[in-house]
Amino acid sequence: MMTSKELVKKSPKELQKTVAQLRTKIATIKREQVQKQPTNNQEIKTLKRDVARTLTILNQKAVDSTSAVKEAAK
Repeated sequence: MMTSKELVKKSPKELQKTVAQLRTKIATIKREQVQKQPTNNQEIKTLKRDVARTLTILNQKAVDSTSAVKEAAK
């Protein structure tokens, strides 16, 4: 599990890479479930929350950079 503090320190490219990795992990776990292999259902929930947290930080950074550009234009 990643904390928000760790995510804020990352660049947008790193955040996008993190989201892709987390989504790949989720897909792998779901594939294992379909194949009837024992899986940890709690892990999927945690990974989904990590994806949401990462996307939230990514969107906040996008809004902050856009507002900074608007302020500079005034």
